[in-house]
Amino acid sequence: MTYRQLVLFLAPLAVIPFAYEVGAQFLNGGMARVPKAVETLAAYGLALGIFSFLSTPLHQCSQLGLVLTNDHHSRRKNQLFLFILWAAVSTILLIIAATPVGVWLVEDIHDVRPNLGKEARFAILCLIPLSALDTYLRYFVGLLLRHRQTTSVSAATLAKIGASIVAVIALLPANAVQSRPILLPVLVAYCGYIVEAVVIFWAYFSRVHGYLQEDSGTPYSLRRAISFYWPLVVVNMAWSSSRPTMNLFISRGPAAEIALAAIVVAESLANMTCGWVNEMRVIIPAFREVPESRRTIVRFFALCGLTAFVLMVALFWTPTRDFILASLIAVEPTIVAACRIPLLVYSFMPLTLMVRSYVYGLALVEQRTSSLLPSALTRVVVHVAALIVLPLWLIYGAAMGAIAVLVSLTAETIVAWFYVTRHRKIIR
Repeated sequence: MTYRQLVLFLAPLAVIPFAYEVGAQFLNGGMARVPKAVETLAAYGLALGIFSFLSTPLHQCSQLGLVLTNDHHSRRKNQLFLFILWAAVSTILLIIAATPVGVWLVEDIHDVRPNLGKEARFAILCLIPLSALDTYLRYFVGLLLRHRQTTSVSAATLAKIGASIVAVIALLPANAVQSRPILLPVLVAYCGYIVEAVVIFWAYFSRVHGYLQEDSGTPYSLRRAISFYWPLVVVNMAWSSSRPTMNLFISRGPAAEIALAAIVVAESLANMTCGWVNEMRVIIPAFREVPESRRTIVRFFALCGLTAFVLMVALFWTPTRDFILASLIAVEPTIVAACRIPLLVYSFMPLTLMVRSYVYGLALVEQRTSSLLPSALTRVVVHVAALIVLPLWLIYGAAMGAIAVLVSLTAETIVAWFYVTRHRKIIR
């Protein structure tokens, strides 16, 4: 095992969060240029938070491809399992988007204006069909990662982002977008996913499908998939709950629309620079068959985490930060001001993410995902507690949300390390 192997594997994956956030910032810039820009940013941020949280059972599909797909028999079983899961999630999303339950959840609980709530629910409704495509794309990405086809995964993402950027430019002056601005992010999402699907499915059928055996002889059932998968769903729900919970508290505070818009922009910029550290969790499963690799991987994780931290300090602790916000993204001065503290706080995330990614990878490769459950509960409790306590110290808005995320992420990582590594000592 050499660092060169790890770099060649990770480099294409490292491009993915950066590319996603470049596309997101380009989209944010597009939304900042439509009529009712602040309302559109806030509505889409609210819709995305609710949609992402309710879709969390689908977000870990790639792990089934990465860890539990050894042949075509297990692939078909996993695809059936994912279809059932998607049908259940889509039903819930439809209820939220098209019934009075959604009015209560989006407008009453979040205490937002009816117009903003209506646009958020419309965005959720429009995104439901994409959840099916997203589910299967994630699964096939996992299969490509298992066979170390990270270049294909990166190419699909770059194609998706390129299509999204072109779509923003093409759709921005459209009459439909000018009359109903929330259509811009929705239509851009469709364009991107369709292009990504073409590349992913081409890569799978040309580079992986033919190499899978029909039946490897390893017993596999839906029960095994469920026992491996449901702890990941709980953990991912804890991760995804951060955004809607944060939105709930922010929307009830002062200057709510400005704060909601600011947290969307700040999170995108933070993910652009350190999101790739989170992608490192697939390294251990992908290289599990390589002997004597653990020590090299540990050092590689530490090096990557420190590199991301230094990069974020250089970008967000200097005047470069305001240049990115005001000139490149072109958000309003009030949003620029509201983003400053969140970006300073998010700069410390890579130091925690590098540890969490390592522990998560251990749990995956040893198929002990239940060891991650206590950390999920810890994250939810600490996050809510922070959102309650911080206003008592006169910390509100986007700054409150960012601090709560960092504190809860750190607590989650500590607990995950304790349970995963402690169990490994017992079983040895």
